[in-house]
Amino acid sequence: MKRIFSIIGLFTLLLILISCSSSKEVMSKDKIVKRSNETKVKNFEKFYEKYEKAAYKIGATGPDAFDCSGFVQRAFKEIYGINLPRTSGSQYMQGTPVRKFSRLKYGDLVFFNTDGKGVSHVGIYLYDKKFLHASTSSGIVISYITMDYYKKRFMEGRRILK
Repeated sequence: MKRIFSIIGLFTLLLILISCSSSKEVMSKDKIVKRSNETKVKNFEKFYEKYEKAAYKIGATGPDAFDCSGFVQRAFKEIYGINLPRTSGSQYMQGTPVRKFSRLKYGDLVFFNTDGKGVSHVGIYLYDKKFLHASTSSGIVISYITMDYYKKRFMEGRRILK
């Protein structure tokens, strides 16, 4: 009888621990790759897995550290052979504008005004309101574009891939 109560207690504790969630903006790798029971891993997810441990460093283009535009530049070059300019401001001049969240497609560049002076941050839109980027505080991460911080600072997307 004591053993049954121990098992039930252990099971209850496990359920409590599983149900806890974090409000962090960064997505776990499992949630990224296993989207809607989809087992196919797309190109930018593979790129993310390759560089997810890289640090943030202003002016860096990898492979051990990146800034946001260096990360985007390397991703497009490595995955598609597309040469993008080095800075987020010059990357903003590429492709076709996409002004609404609802129109963003996989691989679109997303631009933000984080310093009040115009384009200052860039990432790559994935799906389901998630984008991949090099964060100054967390390194290479996937975040929700609809989080207050990013939503308030979103400028527009740019479609590079046709």
